[in-house]
Amino acid sequence: VRALSHGWSRLARIDAELPASLAELRLEYNMVGDWAPLARLPLVRVALAGNAELARLDNAPADGFQTLEELDVSHTGIAHWRSVDFLARLPRLRALRIGATPLVAGLPADAARAQLIARLPRVTKLDGSAVDARHRADMERYFLALHARNPDADDVKLDCARYAQLVSVHGAPRVPPPPPAHKLDARLADVELQLAADLSGPAAASVRRPLIRSMLVRQLRPLAMRLAKSRRFQMHLKRPQLDWIALDSDSRPLSFYGIDDNAVIRIIPD
Repeated sequence: VRALSHGWSRLARIDAELPASLAELRLEYNMVGDWAPLARLPLVRVALAGNAELARLDNAPADGFQTLEELDVSHTGIAHWRSVDFLARLPRLRALRIGATPLVAGLPADAARAQLIARLPRVTKLDGSAVDARHRADMERYFLALHARNPDADDVKLDCARYAQLVSVHGAPRVPPPPPAHKLDARLADVELQLAADLSGPAAASVRRPLIRSMLVRQLRPLAMRLAKSRRFQMHLKRPQLDWIALDSDSRPLSFYGIDDNAVIRIIPD
Protein backbone atom coordinates (compact mmCIF):
# COMPACT_ATOMS: atom_id res chain seq x y z
CA VAL A 1 0.00 0.00 0.00
CA ARG A 2 1.50 3.30 -1.13
CA ALA A 3 -1.38 5.70 -0.45
CA LEU A 4 -4.09 5.86 2.19
CA SER A 5 -6.97 8.33 2.59
CA HIS A 6 -9.13 8.49 5.72
CA GLY A 7 -10.54 11.99 5.87
CA TRP A 8 -13.72 13.33 7.50
CA SER A 9 -13.91 10.28 9.79
CA ARG A 10 -13.68 11.85 13.27
CA LEU A 11 -10.37 10.06 13.78
CA ALA A 12 -8.78 11.32 17.00
CA ARG A 13 -5.58 9.26 17.30
CA ILE A 14 -3.12 7.58 14.98
CA ASP A 15 -2.66 4.33 16.86
CA ALA A 16 -3.17 1.75 14.10
CA GLU A 17 -0.17 0.00 12.59
CA LEU A 18 0.24 1.58 9.18
CA PRO A 19 1.95 -0.12 6.21
CA ALA A 20 5.71 0.36 6.22
CA SER A 21 5.51 1.10 2.49
CA LEU A 22 3.12 4.06 2.93
CA ALA A 23 4.24 7.13 0.96
CA GLU A 24 1.06 9.26 0.98
CA LEU A 25 -1.39 9.75 3.85
CA ARG A 26 -4.49 11.95 3.78
CA LEU A 27 -6.31 12.53 7.08
CA GLU A 28 -8.08 15.83 6.38
CA TYR A 29 -10.72 17.19 8.74
CA ASN A 30 -10.45 14.65 11.52
CA MET A 31 -9.63 15.28 15.17
CA VAL A 32 -5.96 14.27 15.14
CA GLY A 33 -3.93 16.15 17.76
CA ASP A 34 -0.55 14.41 17.43
CA TRP A 35 1.35 13.63 14.25
CA ALA A 36 4.43 12.16 15.98
CA PRO A 37 3.32 8.51 15.43
CA LEU A 38 3.93 9.05 11.69
CA ALA A 39 7.54 10.16 12.12
CA ARG A 40 9.21 6.81 11.25
CA LEU A 41 7.16 6.04 8.14
CA PRO A 42 8.70 6.72 4.70
CA LEU A 43 6.02 9.31 3.98
CA VAL A 44 6.45 11.68 1.07
CA ARG A 45 3.10 13.48 1.25
CA VAL A 46 0.97 14.09 4.37
CA ALA A 47 -2.32 16.01 4.47
CA LEU A 48 -3.63 16.94 7.93
CA ALA A 49 -5.66 20.00 6.95
CA GLY A 50 -8.65 20.79 9.13
CA ASN A 51 -7.48 18.90 12.23
CA ALA A 52 -8.14 21.75 14.65
CA GLU A 53 -6.73 19.75 17.57
CA LEU A 54 -3.29 19.66 15.93
CA ALA A 55 -1.55 22.50 17.76
CA ARG A 56 2.14 21.67 17.35
CA LEU A 57 4.58 19.82 15.10
CA ASP A 58 7.79 20.07 17.12
CA ASN A 59 6.82 17.19 19.42
CA ALA A 60 7.96 14.68 16.78
CA PRO A 61 11.40 13.05 17.03
CA ALA A 62 14.19 15.29 15.75
CA ASP A 63 15.21 12.65 13.20
CA GLY A 64 11.64 11.90 12.04
CA PHE A 65 9.98 12.67 8.72
CA GLN A 66 13.26 12.44 6.80
CA THR A 67 11.48 11.59 3.53
CA LEU A 68 8.64 14.13 3.79
CA GLU A 69 8.37 16.42 0.75
CA GLU A 70 4.82 17.83 0.92
CA LEU A 71 2.81 18.74 4.02
CA ASP A 72 -0.62 20.31 4.42
CA VAL A 73 -1.44 21.57 7.92
CA SER A 74 -3.72 24.42 6.90
CA HIS A 75 -6.83 25.06 9.02
CA THR A 76 -5.22 23.40 12.06
CA GLY A 77 -4.47 24.77 15.52
CA ILE A 78 -0.75 25.42 15.01
CA ALA A 79 0.08 28.57 16.91
CA HIS A 80 3.83 28.83 17.54
CA TRP A 81 6.86 29.38 15.33
CA ARG A 82 8.64 26.46 16.99
CA SER A 83 6.57 24.18 14.75
CA VAL A 84 7.86 25.98 11.66
CA ASP A 85 11.44 25.86 12.92
CA PHE A 86 11.04 22.09 13.33
CA LEU A 87 9.92 21.83 9.71
CA ALA A 88 13.00 23.79 8.66
CA ARG A 89 15.13 20.82 9.73
CA LEU A 90 13.37 18.36 7.41
CA PRO A 91 15.85 17.75 4.58
CA ARG A 92 13.35 17.05 1.78
CA LEU A 93 10.40 19.31 2.59
CA ARG A 94 9.62 21.40 -0.49
CA ALA A 95 5.88 22.19 -0.36
CA LEU A 96 3.92 23.44 2.68
CA ARG A 97 0.38 24.62 3.28
CA ILE A 98 -0.09 26.32 6.65
CA GLY A 99 -2.67 29.04 5.97
CA ALA A 100 -5.71 29.70 8.16
CA THR A 101 -3.92 28.73 11.36
CA PRO A 102 -3.59 30.77 14.58
CA LEU A 103 0.09 31.16 13.73
CA VAL A 104 -0.58 33.47 10.78
CA ALA A 105 -4.16 34.60 11.44
CA GLY A 106 -3.12 37.85 13.14
CA LEU A 107 -0.45 38.83 10.61
CA PRO A 108 -0.77 40.70 7.31
CA ALA A 109 -0.48 38.22 4.48
CA ASP A 110 2.86 39.55 3.19
CA ALA A 111 4.40 39.59 6.68
CA ALA A 112 3.27 36.02 7.35
CA ARG A 113 4.68 34.86 4.03
CA ALA A 114 8.00 36.60 4.71
CA GLN A 115 8.23 34.94 8.13
CA LEU A 116 7.56 31.50 6.70
CA ILE A 117 9.88 31.74 3.70
CA ALA A 118 12.69 33.16 5.82
CA ARG A 119 12.43 30.29 8.31
CA LEU A 120 12.09 27.51 5.70
CA PRO A 121 15.21 27.56 3.50
CA ARG A 122 14.29 24.58 1.30
CA VAL A 123 10.60 25.25 0.62
CA THR A 124 9.87 26.03 -3.02
CA LYS A 125 6.06 26.15 -2.79
CA LEU A 126 4.13 27.83 0.03
CA ASP A 127 0.35 27.78 0.32
CA GLY A 128 0.06 26.93 -3.37
CA SER A 129 2.39 29.69 -4.66
CA ALA A 130 5.88 29.12 -6.02
CA VAL A 131 8.91 30.40 -4.14
CA ASP A 132 11.65 31.05 -6.70
CA ALA A 133 15.11 32.42 -5.89
CA ARG A 134 14.20 36.06 -6.49
CA HIS A 135 11.01 35.86 -4.47
CA ARG A 136 12.88 34.15 -1.65
CA ALA A 137 15.53 36.86 -1.53
CA ASP A 138 12.86 39.57 -1.47
CA MET A 139 10.95 37.85 1.33
CA GLU A 140 14.06 37.20 3.39
CA ARG A 141 15.08 40.85 3.17
CA TYR A 142 11.54 41.86 4.07
CA PHE A 143 11.69 39.54 7.09
CA LEU A 144 14.88 41.24 8.30
CA ALA A 145 13.41 44.69 7.70
CA LEU A 146 10.22 43.81 9.58
CA HIS A 147 12.12 42.79 12.66
CA ALA A 148 14.44 45.78 12.49
CA ARG A 149 11.31 47.88 13.04
CA ASN A 150 9.84 45.53 15.65
CA PRO A 151 10.50 46.44 19.30
CA ASP A 152 10.49 42.70 20.11
CA ALA A 153 13.09 41.91 17.45
CA ASP A 154 15.60 40.53 19.96
CA ASP A 155 13.10 37.89 21.06
CA VAL A 156 12.48 36.95 17.45
CA LYS A 157 16.21 36.59 16.77
CA LEU A 158 16.53 34.10 19.59
CA ASP A 159 13.44 32.22 18.45
CA CYS A 160 14.44 31.98 14.81
CA ALA A 161 17.43 29.73 14.19
CA ARG A 162 17.71 31.16 10.68
CA TYR A 163 18.26 34.78 11.72
CA ALA A 164 22.08 34.63 11.84
CA GLN A 165 22.19 32.83 8.49
CA LEU A 166 20.00 35.45 6.86
CA VAL A 167 22.13 38.27 8.22
CA SER A 168 25.25 36.58 6.81
CA VAL A 169 23.60 36.44 3.36
CA HIS A 170 21.78 39.79 3.19
CA GLY A 171 23.60 41.83 5.83
CA ALA A 172 22.30 43.16 9.11
CA PRO A 173 19.00 45.04 8.80
CA ARG A 174 19.20 48.79 9.12
CA VAL A 175 17.52 49.83 12.32
CA PRO A 176 15.64 53.09 11.72
CA PRO A 177 16.52 55.77 14.27
CA PRO A 178 13.80 56.72 16.73
CA PRO A 179 11.95 59.93 15.91
CA PRO A 180 13.63 62.93 17.54
CA ALA A 181 12.10 63.53 20.91
CA HIS A 182 12.03 67.28 20.37
CA LYS A 183 9.44 66.97 17.60
CA LEU A 184 6.81 65.63 19.97
CA ASP A 185 7.98 67.75 22.86
CA ALA A 186 7.64 70.86 20.73
CA ARG A 187 3.96 70.08 20.21
CA LEU A 188 3.22 69.65 23.92
CA ALA A 189 2.95 72.15 26.74
CA ASP A 190 3.10 71.08 30.39
CA VAL A 191 0.09 72.85 31.90
CA GLU A 192 -1.56 72.97 35.31
CA LEU A 193 -5.37 72.96 35.30
CA GLN A 194 -6.88 74.54 38.40
CA LEU A 195 -10.41 74.62 39.74
CA ALA A 196 -11.18 77.82 41.65
CA ALA A 197 -13.99 80.18 42.54
CA ASP A 198 -12.27 83.19 40.94
CA LEU A 199 -8.99 84.38 39.47
CA SER A 200 -7.51 85.78 42.67
CA GLY A 201 -8.28 83.12 45.28
CA PRO A 202 -6.59 79.75 45.94
CA ALA A 203 -7.25 76.70 43.79
CA ALA A 204 -9.65 74.11 45.20
CA ALA A 205 -8.16 71.34 43.04
CA SER A 206 -5.51 71.01 40.37
CA VAL A 207 -4.03 68.54 37.92
CA ARG A 208 -1.06 68.70 35.54
CA ARG A 209 -1.48 67.62 31.94
CA PRO A 210 0.61 67.78 28.76
CA LEU A 211 -1.60 69.52 26.21
CA ILE A 212 -1.08 69.68 22.47
CA ARG A 213 -0.60 73.31 21.58
CA SER A 214 -2.69 72.98 18.43
CA MET A 215 -5.74 71.53 20.20
CA LEU A 216 -8.84 73.68 20.06
CA VAL A 217 -10.36 75.21 23.15
CA ARG A 218 -13.49 73.11 22.61
CA GLN A 219 -11.35 69.96 22.80
CA LEU A 220 -10.17 71.00 26.25
CA ARG A 221 -13.72 71.34 27.56
CA PRO A 222 -14.35 67.62 28.37
CA LEU A 223 -11.29 67.58 30.64
CA ALA A 224 -12.30 70.84 32.26
CA MET A 225 -15.86 69.54 32.70
CA ARG A 226 -14.60 66.52 34.65
CA LEU A 227 -12.57 68.75 36.94
CA ALA A 228 -15.39 71.27 37.47
CA LYS A 229 -18.13 68.62 37.70
CA SER A 230 -20.27 71.09 35.82
CA ARG A 231 -21.14 71.94 32.23
CA ARG A 232 -21.10 75.68 32.88
CA PHE A 233 -17.73 77.30 33.51
CA GLN A 234 -15.21 79.80 32.22
CA MET A 235 -11.57 79.10 31.40
CA HIS A 236 -8.69 81.54 31.77
CA LEU A 237 -5.02 81.11 30.88
CA LYS A 238 -2.08 82.60 32.76
CA ARG A 239 1.49 82.42 31.53
CA PRO A 240 4.42 83.12 33.84
CA GLN A 241 4.80 86.85 34.58
CA LEU A 242 1.69 87.72 32.54
CA ASP A 243 -1.97 88.46 33.31
CA TRP A 244 -4.95 86.15 32.93
CA ILE A 245 -6.41 85.74 29.43
CA ALA A 246 -9.93 84.43 28.84
CA LEU A 247 -10.11 81.39 26.56
CA ASP A 248 -13.10 82.96 24.89
CA SER A 249 -13.31 81.17 21.53
CA ASP A 250 -13.97 77.44 21.24
CA SER A 251 -12.75 77.42 17.64
CA ARG A 252 -9.26 78.77 18.35
CA PRO A 253 -6.22 76.62 19.16
CA LEU A 254 -4.52 76.98 22.53
CA SER A 255 -1.45 78.25 20.68
CA PHE A 256 -3.45 81.34 19.69
CA TYR A 257 -3.43 82.32 23.35
CA GLY A 258 0.30 81.64 23.70
CA ILE A 259 0.11 78.49 25.82
CA ASP A 260 3.51 77.31 27.01
CA ASP A 261 5.16 75.13 29.62
CA ASN A 262 4.23 76.02 33.20
CA ALA A 263 1.13 77.87 32.09
CA VAL A 264 -1.98 77.66 34.28
CA ILE A 265 -5.53 77.23 33.04
CA ARG A 266 -8.04 78.18 35.70
CA ILE A 267 -11.56 76.73 35.49
CA ILE A 268 -14.21 78.83 37.22
CA PRO A 269 -17.72 77.36 37.48
CA ASP A 270 -20.55 79.82 36.71
